[in-house]
Amino acid sequence: MEGTLRDRWLGAQPTKVPLSRPFLSHLAHLPVSALPKPVRECPEAIKYLALLGDLDWEHFPERPTNRPWPGPTPASRAPFVAAYLVKLNEQLSTFQKLREHLVEHPALVWVLGFPLVPDPTQPWGFDGARSVPSRKQLGRILRELDNAALQFLLAASVRCIAALALRFRPLAGIGVISTLDCSCLQELSSSPDGDWSHFYFGLLLLAGAFIVP
Repeated sequence: MEGTLRDRWLGAQPTKVPLSRPFLSHLAHLPVSALPKPVRECPEAIKYLALLGDLDWEHFPERPTNRPWPGPTPASRAPFVAAYLVKLNEQLSTFQKLREHLVEHPALVWVLGFPLVPDPTQPWGFDGARSVPSRKQLGRILRELDNAALQFLLAASVRCIAALALRFRPLAGIGVISTLDCSCLQELSSSPDGDWSHFYFGLLLLAGAFIVP
């Protein structure tokens, strides 16, 4: 708040961001120069655009809206799943720590796709703390994720691992990828894309642990 008041006294105009935006996978393929200035200047947001952008968020299996029972339209689950992957990668032990991490990085909240609560008094044009779900809601949505969402993560992680593996063994064929042999994993882990491979293998294990046959 003090920074906002100081900017106003000095005549600086806060940098707003659009409250609506395309899917994360679309954002990731835009030129960095096309992103809002606050997003371009946030290393955390740029990092997760790169890590999560290859997943096909446009086709994430959301809950059906034509439900037979009354109630509000279900909130999109894709931003929650993206946030869980942030929790996994940052090794945040609780949902409260995940929430605090997101509140500290409004640009990341914008990138992940959570619905934004408008607030013209805030430099970005939205209230970051009110836009991030509560600790309880973050935990509840994870418990209620259906198999379709987890299958999406599993399939997406396999595709990303396959793409990485083929960079290092372009002639090996699908056999190497399907078996994920140890030497291939070592090459991936020690490569310049090592952070990506660790992330996708963690994603693979996370999805596989929750899927019910």
